[in-house]
Amino acid sequence: MDWRAWHDAYGIPDSWLARRLRAVRGRDLIDVLADHSRRDGVRARLVELDPGNTAPAREPARRAGLTRVEVVTGDASLADHYAQAARP
Repeated sequence: MDWRAWHDAYGIPDSWLARRLRAVRGRDLIDVLADHSRRDGVRARLVELDPGNTAPAREPARRAGLTRVEVVTGDASLADHYAQAARP
């Protein structure tokens, strides 16, 4: 499955993914945090297996100055990717 192509439907206003996005807003974590008053208190780790999806997420986080948002290329089902994030 080409997950990057699958995500392209988010950019089509009337697609089912765009409608889903409006409902859950999960994919825009970076956009929401960029302007949030408590942005510097948020620490996040985004884990995605496909580097075609993680690479484009890193740049917006960097541009927004979200230094506590990590984008990790890896299997989100593996607890190892979250264990480090749970440490202070």
